[in-house]
Amino acid sequence: MKKINAVFMKHDIDLMIQILERIESEETKIPLSSLSIDGYPDYLISNHLIFMTGENLLKGRISRVDGQQQPAITINGITHKGYDLLERSREENVDRLIASLDVHHNSQKLEDSIPKEGDLSPDVINSMQDIIRLVNTGDLQKKQDAIGIFIQNRKDIPDDFAFEFLRGIWTDKDSAVKKNLPVRTFEEFLTFIERGLFTNPKIVEKYYDSLEQALKKVSDTVRVFDLSHSTAKALKHSLINPDMIFPHDLIARFSREQGEMAGNVSASSQLGLHSSPIGSLSDLIQSLPQEDDTRNGSQTFTRDRREKMRRQLDDIVITDMDISFNIPGYELLFTLERMLRDLIHQRIIIPHKKDLISKIPADVLLDMKTRKLAEETSDIVEKTYELIEYCDFTHLKKILDKGRNWEFFRDIFTEEEMRGVYAKLGELDPIRKKVAHSRPLTRDEFERLRLYASDIFKKLKKNTYPN
Repeated sequence: MKKINAVFMKHDIDLMIQILERIESEETKIPLSSLSIDGYPDYLISNHLIFMTGENLLKGRISRVDGQQQPAITINGITHKGYDLLERSREENVDRLIASLDVHHNSQKLEDSIPKEGDLSPDVINSMQDIIRLVNTGDLQKKQDAIGIFIQNRKDIPDDFAFEFLRGIWTDKDSAVKKNLPVRTFEEFLTFIERGLFTNPKIVEKYYDSLEQALKKVSDTVRVFDLSHSTAKALKHSLINPDMIFPHDLIARFSREQGEMAGNVSASSQLGLHSSPIGSLSDLIQSLPQEDDTRNGSQTFTRDRREKMRRQLDDIVITDMDISFNIPGYELLFTLERMLRDLIHQRIIIPHKKDLISKIPADVLLDMKTRKLAEETSDIVEKTYELIEYCDFTHLKKILDKGRNWEFFRDIFTEEEMRGVYAKLGELDPIRKKVAHSRPLTRDEFERLRLYASDIFKKLKKNTYPN
């Protein structure tokens, strides 16, 4: 999009292309008086509609209305100039796709792209051989016949063969060859191949078990925290009773679940400045008489001892935060962040490494490069990493939210689901910062982390493993 960006430097070219594509797809609803595009405020869309109409990209009428800040806009369609812009953007995207796919495909003759073994049916093999035969004739009509066979059998043709065929057609000196394969279809075919490079199992599968285990540890910790509160309340009630009959069944359950809890919750009642209700109750239970000694409980517990225990139990009941949340919380955030970084690295950064600014917001790219440079010039740090390693949750959200980047993940999430994912990332960022800086989470924050991560995981599971 470099050439196009040079022409419209002061305007968002991604938004302009989305506007053209939306109007193109909604021609049956022309004329349009309003247009909504996710991720862009109405005023910005309105400004671009005005600009594009003034630049003769859109057929429309702009009417100023007294008392209204925004003018009334009526869009009647796309002009020839607008279609030219749309076509050029698709041509540039096809060039970009071919260049990025070249990195992952060894250039070879079309006939060498037919797999020597595999599960391809004889009919598909015959179709591929027919395509090769027709292309090799050099005849215009026969090349167009080859395109027809390719389109008819594309879903069964391997990506390597499809890419070599499409690249050959795209670079053919005779522009008439592409008559039956418009640029938009080229773009769709190549985009599908690009996404196939990094199939879900290659990226998502290696995080699947870790995410599931991390979510279980978080759920276990929430359950034990709630159990610590209910057990503490029951113990407080026991102190009021002169016979001091302790809730031994509840105490035993808490001790068992606290011991079995995944995530190695600290048994310490105090970690630095922050107390742990789970750890405090565990310590307090150690000082209680055994069930067989219940009869003597009221005798061994002096008034001072009861008052001290009551204060301890009050502290447990009223405390809504626990440093114990941070360990499983960190593990869950770490796994989620690693997976999203990996997906962005493979699907956005690698294919667009020569033009990252088109896919990564400028402020995010600057932050990442600055952090990487600072580490590379450090006398202490011995190893530096890929650029993606220097972005945080806020950066991830901005990258996913930019332009049409969501499309790189539509085999995993729908557009609506993806927008829900990066909205949740924005809300999780303050929680991530607390965990990263060892500030204990509250019960509500920990529950929000669990719910949001669980929602992302459920969508991931549904779309990646539908059966």
